Order: sequence, then C-alpha cells, then structure tokens
Amino acid sequence: IGRFSGQDVPPSLLTTSHETTVYFHSDHSQNKPGFRFEYQAYELNECLDPEPFRYGVVVGAGYNVGQSISFECLPGYQLMGHSILTCEHGTTRNWDHPFPRCEVPCGGNITSDNGTIFSPGYPEEYPSSADCTWLITVATGLGETARKLGVFTDGEPNEPASSTSNQILVRFRSNTEKGGLFRINYQGM
Repeated sequence: IGRFSGQDVPPSLLTTSHETTVYFHSDHSQNKPGFRFEYQAYELNECLDPEPFRYGVVVGAGYNVGQSISFECLPGYQLMGHSILTCEHGTTRNWDHPFPRCEVPCGGNITSDNGTIFSPGYPEEYPSSADCTWLITVATGLGETARKLGVFTDGEPNEPASSTSNQILVRFRSNTEKGGLFRINYQGM
C-alpha cells in the first residue's frame, strides 16, 4: 500500500484484502517515543447496480472497489453525464460520479449513414413550442442543390421523402399545444 518514514503522518490507507501486514523498521540512530496505529475492518460491499439504464446499455459487470463500468445510449439518444464510472474505496461504496442518463436531443449534427431521429422527450410527448433542427450528413451523394422535400403535419407522409444530396436538414416546430411524438428513420444509399 505504501512506504512511510519520518514524522509526517500518512493519510488514511485502504485495502480490499482481509489481511494486511505492517512492517516496522528503525535505523538505530536515536530513540523515539514510538507510534500509534489504528485500524478498522468493514464489509466489502459492491457499489449500487446501475440497471436498469433507460434507453442505453451498461458495459462491464464489475461493481467492486476499483472496477469501472461505461454507459452507452441507444441510437437517437444522447448521454448526459459521465460515460465511465469507477467504484470508490471507503467504508461505504459509492461511484465516483452520479449515474448518467440518456435523453433525446432537440436537434444536432448527425453523421451516421442510417439511424433514427426521435421527437424531444421521446417516448414521452414533446413539449409545446419546441423548435429543433437536425443536420444529417451521409456519404457523398450526387450533389443536387438544396430543395425542400416537403412539409409534414399530423401523420405520416403518403410517400417517404428522398434526396439525392448527401445532406438533409430536418426542422421540427411544435405548436403551443403540448402533445404527440414522432420517430423518423433514415437511410443513406
């Protein structure tokens, strides 16, 4: 765990073993009044289980002291908080950061060749007066100039919109009445 000498008192030391050996060695140069050593045993509990992690997955199954786990969100969701947490030493078991969460962003830049866009707050209803813009960029297309693909309200379009450009801009504006949700699947060709 450590090696200490002189008159400086070391900080509290922690070990995860049920057995610890302390070696004391003096150098014969002079007599000193000695030392005092206090110890405390405690149960080696695990940190709290992060499951269920809504709209994402937890990578790693170790919840013991010193072990780390990471968090990943499902496609269409964004991680809010720290992606890697480590179980800390101490008499109580705590992660070094609060559990993150996965939320649907209101807009953003998307570069994957296929995926899904969800309405803000999905699967809950979107808020009133939302104004979100997503720019989707896929592998280079034929390079057609920008044109409006359509305006869609209250339901699905008759035919799926398509573009020969490698970029599309999706803008969602809700009215002042709260309610509804949507999911848009897209695929680059």
